Amino acid sequence: MLNISKNSSQTNINQEDFSAFKSVANKHSYRRFSKILFGVFIFLFLCLFLPWTQNVSIKGHVTSLKPEQRPQLIVSNIPGRIDKWHVQEGQLILKGDTIISLSEIKSEYLDTDLLLRTKEQIVAKDQAISSYKLKLGAIDNQREAIQNGLGYKMSQAKNKVKQYQLKVQSDSISYEATLVYNENIQNLYERNKQLYEDPSGPLISKTKWQQIISKQQEARAKKVEKLNKYQSSRNQLVNLEIELSRISAEYSEKLAKNQSDRSSTASSIADAQSSLSKLKNTLSNYTSRAQYRTIIAPQDGYITRAIKTGIGEIVKEGEGLVTIMPKDHDLAAELYVSAIDLPLMGLHHKVNLIFDGWPSLAISGWPETFTYGTFKGEIVAIDNMISPNGKYRILVSPIKGDKKHWPLALRLGSGIKGNALLNNVPLYREFWRQMNAFPAEFYKDYKDDHIIRHRKEKKKSK
Repeated sequence: MLNISKNSSQTNINQEDFSAFKSVANKHSYRRFSKILFGVFIFLFLCLFLPWTQNVSIKGHVTSLKPEQRPQLIVSNIPGRIDKWHVQEGQLILKGDTIISLSEIKSEYLDTDLLLRTKEQIVAKDQAISSYKLKLGAIDNQREAIQNGLGYKMSQAKNKVKQYQLKVQSDSISYEATLVYNENIQNLYERNKQLYEDPSGPLISKTKWQQIISKQQEARAKKVEKLNKYQSSRNQLVNLEIELSRISAEYSEKLAKNQSDRSSTASSIADAQSSLSKLKNTLSNYTSRAQYRTIIAPQDGYITRAIKTGIGEIVKEGEGLVTIMPKDHDLAAELYVSAIDLPLMGLHHKVNLIFDGWPSLAISGWPETFTYGTFKGEIVAIDNMISPNGKYRILVSPIKGDKKHWPLALRLGSGIKGNALLNNVPLYREFWRQMNAFPAEFYKDYKDDHIIRHRKEKKKSK
């Protein structure tokens, strides 16, 4: 009381008439409160020795275990214009169903008969190749004919050369005989000349002497004739040898021209085949492009969102058109763990999950006793590279054979809170750890994961 006024109310109030004053004035009430406080303290102290399951709290969302079962963005492989929508959002579609029909906007593909004209070019080029092959066959036949003609001509010329070699030999022998005959006649002439011009008078008749002179002239003429014939034969032999070389050079020129024509034709065939391959490649590209004008469903699923809308809208190459949610998918939890807690995780590690939208009452330290509305899962994958959010991603899937299945109404993208269960320790130890910000102890079973084993083996090999 502040006793501001001089008039006190204590003298006018009888405290015994009020129960509140009696309770406050009771001397035993302080002792009773002390006992209650001491009992609560003893209870809390005993609770410190209760077992507590260490855990790591993590958050994430629902996803699919397999990449092909996650929401897919359907893109356009070619630029074009939307002509028609064949589906609507929320509709179930099957693999191969048509989603959108596109039309070309590039000038080089606007021709409606583009495939037909390309096929005609392929047929024409194929015919050109066939013609070149026929020409090549004709050139080979021509070469064979030239080689045969060369053989015949060379054989004929060689026969003539051989004949004239024999003739030159014969004329040479005949010329040598003429020289001997001419020498004999000359000797005869000298002896008869001495006899005819003998000082004592001619010992032979003049007629005989004139006959000997005539024989001498005939022998000289025959010598000149045989010499001319011999030289003529030799000249003919030289001419035939020159003709033999000319024939060889002439046919070599023909063969060279034939080889040149053959090489040119073979080059034309190679160019035509290269052009034909390019045309076939172009036809294949045009055929594939024609198929790309129809956007089809890659698998069974639901149309979740149309990114491009309306008719006549222009789409670019690689631009998203619609999102599909696969019909069949294996649920999984995509959770993100901080780097300090990642060493505590391991494959097949148990995790308690709480899904958004499902009522739950859970005390993470007593997962088996004071927990309601949680679902079990095990870690099936751990990323080796940190995510853009600065944490490591882990995938948790339902435990096979677990009686409590995950909710069937779960949707991909729903939020999840998880608790990775670690060691069982007394409650006071967990308080002490939390107050000092110490990390939880490692599970020995999860120390040697596949990364650590690989590094140990690599260290041993070194």
